[in-house]
Amino acid sequence: MCARVKEAAEWLRTRGVPQLEGVVMLGSGWGGAVQDSEALLQFEVHDIPGYPSPHVVGHTGMLLINALVGAPYAMVKGRRHLYEGATLEHMGFPVRLAHTLGAKKIIIACSAGGICPSYRPGDFMLVKDHVRPGLSILGSTGVRVAYDEAWRRSLLEEATLQGMRIAEGTYAWMLGPSFETSAEVRYLEVIGANVVGMSLIQEAAVANVLDMQALGIALIANVAAGRSSSILSHEEVLSAGKNAAGAMQNLLELASTVS
Repeated sequence: MCARVKEAAEWLRTRGVPQLEGVVMLGSGWGGAVQDSEALLQFEVHDIPGYPSPHVVGHTGMLLINALVGAPYAMVKGRRHLYEGATLEHMGFPVRLAHTLGAKKIIIACSAGGICPSYRPGDFMLVKDHVRPGLSILGSTGVRVAYDEAWRRSLLEEATLQGMRIAEGTYAWMLGPSFETSAEVRYLEVIGANVVGMSLIQEAAVANVLDMQALGIALIANVAAGRSSSILSHEEVLSAGKNAAGAMQNLLELASTVS
């Protein structure tokens, strides 16, 4: 894996990618937060040597180099998931690649189902911790918390002042690809989860190993199973992201200024 990451990094450097300040992982529904036309450079990930391409609808598989507050960031549109048959090495590849290119910070953005009764579609939650029922393979992320507390608290304060509907809480990871049952959601609430999703924590674990500052942001795309009478769908997740595109862009820009 180390050799593949180095090969991919060298391939990107020869095509003009500068030393990076950070990387933003954009999951389901987050593609509209970044406009391809504004990118300084852009690559389809299947062209990058050794890069594991995503396959899920809504994960376009693009790597953009954008300027956030004047600093170069890699914006990764799309990610691999365990339910696709991906390995932990596949999911960590973009993080290790960005780190090799100089990134010291990572913003991990995803969509999630709201378990907390006060959460509504279009709200945001900053991740302060996670639970991972049935995934002991990841093990501990170490003695320090995986998500940077100072960064999270600064963003929460600034975003709240700007009138955003935003909170902080605990993210529950589930394998997927099916949505959770009502009983599973009740169980997750009992063990302290505020939202539930199928990504984010693997990238946070890799970032932790690499000693990167990590910030997790979840868009509440829907209300979790049993919390409403609606039928959950991936299309609903993508629609929520489209409706929240402007707010997501503002939040990413704000996150890069307060880190």
